[in-house]
Amino acid sequence: MAVPKHSFAGVDRVSYVVVPYGHSFITAKGAVARVLGISGLAFAPDNVTLLALCDRSAIFSATVEFDIPSMELKNISWRDRWHVVEGSGGHRGEDVDGEGIAMLPSGAVFVSHEASFVYRLPSWNYWSHATELPTQPVGVLPDYVARGLVSNLAFESLAVRPGTSPWDSPLLILGLEGPLSRDFQRVRRLLEVNATSGEILCQKAVLAPVNNPPLYLTELVALDDAGSVCSGRFLSLWRSWSASAGNEIRVYLLNTAGAEDVSRCTSIVQGDLGGPSDCVLSNLAMVKMDMLLRWAPDLPLDGRVPVDNYEGMVLVPPSALGRASYDDLGGVALLLVNDNNDSPHQVGTQFVLLRLRFAEESAGADDNATIRNSSNGSGFDRGGAGSASTMLDPINENRELGNGESLLSVIVACAAVAVLLSMCVLAGYCWFHRTGAKQRWRGYLEDLASPRDDFALPSSQRHPAGAVNPLGVDCRGCAGTLVGQPMSADV
Repeated sequence: MAVPKHSFAGVDRVSYVVVPYGHSFITAKGAVARVLGISGLAFAPDNVTLLALCDRSAIFSATVEFDIPSMELKNISWRDRWHVVEGSGGHRGEDVDGEGIAMLPSGAVFVSHEASFVYRLPSWNYWSHATELPTQPVGVLPDYVARGLVSNLAFESLAVRPGTSPWDSPLLILGLEGPLSRDFQRVRRLLEVNATSGEILCQKAVLAPVNNPPLYLTELVALDDAGSVCSGRFLSLWRSWSASAGNEIRVYLLNTAGAEDVSRCTSIVQGDLGGPSDCVLSNLAMVKMDMLLRWAPDLPLDGRVPVDNYEGMVLVPPSALGRASYDDLGGVALLLVNDNNDSPHQVGTQFVLLRLRFAEESAGADDNATIRNSSNGSGFDRGGAGSASTMLDPINENRELGNGESLLSVIVACAAVAVLLSMCVLAGYCWFHRTGAKQRWRGYLEDLASPRDDFALPSSQRHPAGAVNPLGVDCRGCAGTLVGQPMSADV
């Protein structure tokens, strides 16, 4: 489902679940599995089952439970685990350092590899009877990209766009966490790949914001079913870390429309060219960026959720939150997860749900959800849904949208109606006095109050029983009114 092209105006509905360090569960096949090192997330076609990619060559599945009225994350129930290995056809290869995972509605699954490229996994329907998932490579990287990959800064993020017709191949969108070895240090490349042939169709470049320590791209989420790297919108997750500053997390909206295809550029440099296929940064149109969220040690999310090493991010389908569309949801719900690096010194494995609110929020979206902070009895620490949080409006950082503007609109409308009614009353009053209607009506009423005996008159001059006079008064009992005789104020 494509996300409508609204602008975003804030972050709210923040809730979280923490899976403690060392937490284990019994898989569907009776084995013991320990939760650790999650670097990517994807929802299965049922929109309830969550796949969590572990960078230790494993994939976990879990059922996610939400509170529908409040859009709050309530619980994560772990179900199964699979081992991911390179190779197929009975050949067992090396473990896969998976960093990004994406699934098509058809059940096709893809995983990006930190040290190489992207792999196709068996279809989702195959997984129920398997314990091990063999992989098949999708395509081959251009030589300058393969040689330029930097260790631990390669294909960290992966998104997918379904085909727009049965004959249209799905597209894979991959992002490099850091620069190629010959690129300027702030350059991050986005690649669009045909999921069937492996052909690289397009490359765009985004310039990481200036920051110390540097920001690295860790996840991409496609917002357009019809969009792509060539022309589409994405939510991107960025992180930085240093021993002194700790972690910093940011979410940016990327718009690739109008950015230049850099497939021809074996390197993107800031200064002098080193070769005929090098490109100068200042001569290239780069991907546009708007910061939506900054989350840092001195800026906890919603004022209460501490920052950590977040690597995975996925859109929550509106149906999982009891809504029919993103407009009904009033924005997009994002589920984020940190990589705990199998370290007891981090917060554990923390899942955080938040909503990026549309600037033009639908009237049907529920803005008055009940906030609940009670324990869920799962043994996990769970934070209740919060209100507006740390957010930079890409248009106006001080803009506030909400009940105040709605109330003002109602007051203005009521005032306009009151003025119009007053004008109508004034016009009627003036007409009533200028035309003499006041005196005529007074005469009519006096006549009705002082009945005369007209039974002595000829029957031709009396009103028939039930007749209505020219003023619309029922004349039954209205004795003394002559048929056809005009009435005056003197009668």
